[in-house]
Amino acid sequence: MSAKIRPLLFLDFDDVIWVDDGTCEGKYGGYDAIGSNPPADLWENLFHAPAVAVLSKVSDEFSPAFVITTSWLQFVHPEGMVQILQRSGLAFVANNLHAEPEAPFTRGRTRADAITAWLAANHRGEPYVILDDTLSGTGLDEPAWRQSGRVVLCDVNVGLLPDHFPAIRKALTTSPTRGTK
Repeated sequence: MSAKIRPLLFLDFDDVIWVDDGTCEGKYGGYDAIGSNPPADLWENLFHAPAVAVLSKVSDEFSPAFVITTSWLQFVHPEGMVQILQRSGLAFVANNLHAEPEAPFTRGRTRADAITAWLAANHRGEPYVILDDTLSGTGLDEPAWRQSGRVVLCDVNVGLLPDHFPAIRKALTTSPTRGTK
């Protein structure tokens, strides 16, 4: 009997799960999380509650393997990233990271370039979805990416919302077609 294929979820942080929406959420960021003296209310206020709820629902329904694509990878080492996720209500992400858990973009490369390279090296035909935002999801708004139905772009200062769930479900229940992104 073959093992169940787990779908993949590429996860950006800024304007997806971390949102500066003018409330207490967004008052802390990645540098606060790696500081030596984090504020007492950091962990319950670091990530946007509606986004955490949507990710939890996706995790419960699809058990995806998560791949982190955030720019936070430039200043948070892998062990620190796991700790941030565990402490801030996203232990289910930390506990379900892919064996190759990062697709960081670097200077001179777009987010789309980083994900394309990750897929070329690691993709085994699993359904996948990319959660990013309209500002930092550079290259992901190109027609080839958007038409594939694999990209869900969140609005800046709004983040991941329950309204995004149907598009995520569709991407994670549809096998990718050969030759498409």
